[in-house]
Amino acid sequence: HVIAIIGPLFSSEAFAAALKAEEMAVPILSLSHREGLPELGPYVFRTALTVQAQARGLAKVAFERLGFSRFAILYPKNRYGIDFTQAFWKEVDGRRGEVRGVEGYEPDQTTFREPVRKLVGRWTLAARPEFKSGLEALQEQQLPPLRLRAEVVRLEKALPPIVDFDAVVIPDSGRQVGLIAPALTFEDITLTHDPKLLERIRKAQKRDVRPVTLLGASTWNSSQTLDSCERDCEDAVFVDGYFAQDTSPKAVDFVAAFAALTQGAEPTLGEAQAYDSAAWLHEVMRTAAPQTRKALAEALLTAPPFAGVSGRWSFDGQGEAQRELYVLTVHDHAIRQLL
Repeated sequence: HVIAIIGPLFSSEAFAAALKAEEMAVPILSLSHREGLPELGPYVFRTALTVQAQARGLAKVAFERLGFSRFAILYPKNRYGIDFTQAFWKEVDGRRGEVRGVEGYEPDQTTFREPVRKLVGRWTLAARPEFKSGLEALQEQQLPPLRLRAEVVRLEKALPPIVDFDAVVIPDSGRQVGLIAPALTFEDITLTHDPKLLERIRKAQKRDVRPVTLLGASTWNSSQTLDSCERDCEDAVFVDGYFAQDTSPKAVDFVAAFAALTQGAEPTLGEAQAYDSAAWLHEVMRTAAPQTRKALAEALLTAPPFAGVSGRWSFDGQGEAQRELYVLTVHDHAIRQLL
């Protein structure tokens, strides 16, 4: 006598549950971001924020709000990192932008000198014409071996990084971003957007420098990002489907009620999505009053946008939840909405 199901959370269970729900013709609102769930049939819906939706939302912000069109990508070689990289690259190609460099690293990696140096053309210096010509000039001087080696090292250090991108996309956790950002600045990639600091860098390096923006997704929306990243993540931009500091009355009430029931805990994206799924289903049941599972499935597809604690939702024709993502940034060592 069940008219609908909400859940489950994890990928393997979600796929099995969706198959059975479709077989039994009972609407299921999945909370898993596993790829391909709504495509299983008309009774399978998804309210979880997918990797593809985050990549699409981040690309939209980068092109339309920030005016970027050239990107570098540093990604972990795990399922999330690979899926996000492929999805974001597809969006960039669709908008006729450019991915100027891509480097992967192991998920448990803690030092990032090699992938960062590869990204900016400082790893294989022999491939750079200016290094080859400088080395040939030194060799023509017939310097003593020790002196020649010292001059080669000086030549290596003098080569500026090739920064032909507007932003670096890092689909990883806030903790890892805190390790990667210093490696970027060590290779003279300017991450600050502060005018005074930019002028100081220009004078020190005696060349024009353009700031590069760090871009990410929901995995950055955590105090862990602030704790690990310190100053290097100032002005970074990322997207998420939920922002606990949203000042809308519905969101404020939800956070307060959640804290009261959990001894002060703050709800995350997962809890907000579960709450909104139940509230949305309740609203459709109340307004459309479907008497059968089939009628409920049809009502969910045709329901007007629902204003939840994580923004406005609606289903597309295939049962995938569509929403406008929060655009967040780091400013004064705090996560805020980008205005």
